Amino acid sequence: MTEENEEIVNRLKKGHRVVIKNMHGHSMEPLLYEGRSQVIVEPIVEKPGRGDLVLWWRKDGSFILHRVVGEDERAYLLRGDHNVKEERANKRRVVGVVTDICREGKWFPVTNRRYQAYVRRRMALAEVRSLNRRIYKAGTKKQ
Repeated sequence: MTEENEEIVNRLKKGHRVVIKNMHGHSMEPLLYEGRSQVIVEPIVEKPGRGDLVLWWRKDGSFILHRVVGEDERAYLLRGDHNVKEERANKRRVVGVVTDICREGKWFPVTNRRYQAYVRRRMALAEVRSLNRRIYKAGTKKQ
């Protein structure tokens, strides 16, 4: 884990919120764009729910910001808004939850009604995309 990432984890463990400015990748598009979006991450006070954006770190030390789509005893199932596949994140590696988002220089809380509608649409679309993927895979195996 980089020193910067360790500092973020330490600040969150001490109860402080952090601003993440340097996001990389495309997995959260169209909500977050590389180099143009920012988020405020706060320590987890209560268990993240379905649709929440959480910050977690992989074994290689990199941070990932993805949406909770489910959970089991030991892990959250997470998926980027632009992704089809889910990934498992050990609950001990989930270090924060997004509370505010900045797009095009304008901040809004995740409690914003338009944002909540966006989350509902993305979650529903993800389920349809996942079903289509399974049907496609099943069809190509039969041929």
